[in-house]
Amino acid sequence: MSSVHPPLDPTWLPPAPRQSVWPTVIGIITIIVGVVGIVQYGLCAPIGLGMVGALGGVFERLGQSQPGTGMEVQAAQFDAMAVYLVPNFVVTCTAAILAIMLLVGGIGLVRRRTWSPRTLVLWGILRIFQAAPYAMVGYLANTAMFQAMEDAAVSGPPGPGQMFPGFFAIMHALGMAGMVVQLLWFWALPVFVLIWFSRPKIRREVSTWVQTTTEPLAAMGQ
Repeated sequence: MSSVHPPLDPTWLPPAPRQSVWPTVIGIITIIVGVVGIVQYGLCAPIGLGMVGALGGVFERLGQSQPGTGMEVQAAQFDAMAVYLVPNFVVTCTAAILAIMLLVGGIGLVRRRTWSPRTLVLWGILRIFQAAPYAMVGYLANTAMFQAMEDAAVSGPPGPGQMFPGFFAIMHALGMAGMVVQLLWFWALPVFVLIWFSRPKIRREVSTWVQTTTEPLAAMGQ
């Protein structure tokens, strides 16, 4: 006895495979970090560096006119920081450029562009190498600042500006610990990006995305 099957509906289509959510999640995270980096390195940091140069002379004049008030210590602090204005400006500019690169890569990842993983991997490599001099310049600037403050406090007249014994030793130790923590923080996202996009499963999925010839910067306007 033959069985008769009902005719197939020609309009029926199999359900589309469910898209993974990791491009959206990681893309949004990188976009947020990129925007924060642009604001921090591209806007706030230059303003802060400009204030260092401007306030140094103000505290120096106040220290000369008001000895023993702690203004000498503040003047020494800003003078030491002014020595590192150029290195700080260089590492800050490179950090701002990398933040823009991260933002572009994050936008491409959310839109599942085939060039976005390559952009983020390149960003991760550059960020790892850039983070070390950035943290080192900050540590050297802070060390010079605290040393200058200590010298000014020791050689200056006694007054309310004097620090308690051991204050500068504590600040030096905190500066070293801060540099290590800052470096580990800077490396966290780049290391994650490099590990994530090196996984064979992720690389296979990226290869299934629609190939586009759109360049990353031009894609932001689409």
